[in-house]
Amino acid sequence: LSGTVETFTPSFLATWRPTQNIVARLGYFRSTVHPDICLLNRGTIFSANFRSGFERVQISEANPDLKPTKTNNLDFDVAYYFTDSPGLIRGSLFYKKTTNNFTNVSFDAVPGDNILERYTAYLQPLAATRPDLLAVPANADLLISRPTNGEGGTIWGAELELIRRLDFLPGFLSDFGVLANVTYTNSNYPTIVTVRNL
Repeated sequence: LSGTVETFTPSFLATWRPTQNIVARLGYFRSTVHPDICLLNRGTIFSANFRSGFERVQISEANPDLKPTKTNNLDFDVAYYFTDSPGLIRGSLFYKKTTNNFTNVSFDAVPGDNILERYTAYLQPLAATRPDLLAVPANADLLISRPTNGEGGTIWGAELELIRRLDFLPGFLSDFGVLANVTYTNSNYPTIVTVRNL
């Protein structure tokens, strides 16, 4: 397998400094994540279960047509820099919109998947010695599992950061400092739910 993927990743950063100690920044950038080679090209797995009530033939395979995941990132932060000591206090908001995320999906075969034909062709060399492996029950479920590109989703949140040397404290305590960060994150991604009649 071979292929070429071209990606366009624009970015910009705008800075505003209303005073010497305060800096506001607004940034945008697009990032991409390419699928792992195992998602694009790996060995096909054939599995079967002929127990009563659990009859199933399934093929698990790669998907060479996966597209890269793209994320559009928007960040806004305001920072106050201390004048009497190195350090800052900064608050920020972020928003990320993701498309083509990677997800593994198992679903019922549709016309054209040829699950049964592929299964029997793969096991044909064993037909003489293990004919039971090719005796697929008529009511067996035919499933295929492969990674696909999802619908994507959104991530948003806020962050607060403090960096401060405690040089205003007396004695040896002035050698200590504070490095603190707290982040709140929320997200919204569609969930794929499979419902089947058994």
